[in-house]
Amino acid sequence: MDPSKAANNNDLRGDIKEFAAGVSVQTQVANRVWLAFMTVAFVAVLPHGTGADKYSSLSLPFGLGHVDPHFFYPVVFYLLVVLAVAFAAAHAQVIRAGVQVQRMIDLLHQGSPAEAGLDARERFDIGRIPSLNRVAPLAQLAIDQLSAIRGRRWWVRILGILYYILLKLLSILVYYGLPVAAVTKAYANTPWIDWGGVAFVAEVIALAALMHVFLSDSWYSYRVVRQLWRTGA
Repeated sequence: MDPSKAANNNDLRGDIKEFAAGVSVQTQVANRVWLAFMTVAFVAVLPHGTGADKYSSLSLPFGLGHVDPHFFYPVVFYLLVVLAVAFAAAHAQVIRAGVQVQRMIDLLHQGSPAEAGLDARERFDIGRIPSLNRVAPLAQLAIDQLSAIRGRRWWVRILGILYYILLKLLSILVYYGLPVAAVTKAYANTPWIDWGGVAFVAEVIALAALMHVFLSDSWYSYRVVRQLWRTGA
């Protein structure tokens, strides 16, 4: 066999292994998010009312005590919202990864170079482990599907971008809003012992850190919107 052809075949085998590992990573992420989603859903339906008024107090499962339903259900609801979007995004990435890798394999069968199948960004997206507030795969999948039907037209990209913005706003507000609410409520319930303002300083530091990553995430999301508009993918 020609040495250059043998080397190319070895490269192809390495690429296929890399992409297979990436698809497996995305599948594992989707499965874990689904399990987290189902766990929270399970906890949401288990509590039952106690006392004369069943809505005055909820008994949590596993001996975790009682909680005010007016606090419990809103928190669980928004958690379920974030996990629902995260699961959908994770599974969308599984679908995109499978489609992209299959496209690359088809091109290889046709004798096209391996690089023709996936670009650097797609390689990165397949191999990464995303955070819970990553929603870009849903917008990318929508753009891919609409483009396959109507072509890569400007309005397809606009719809994909609007879809991304709506999902991201919902996800990012809950993703950071719940920690902010938890910190502020915990601080409000902290006994007023003279600690020289230690509790207040700790709260300010925690909120400042959350605000820092919130603004950074928002700036990164703006860059994603620009990328979606330039590439339509």
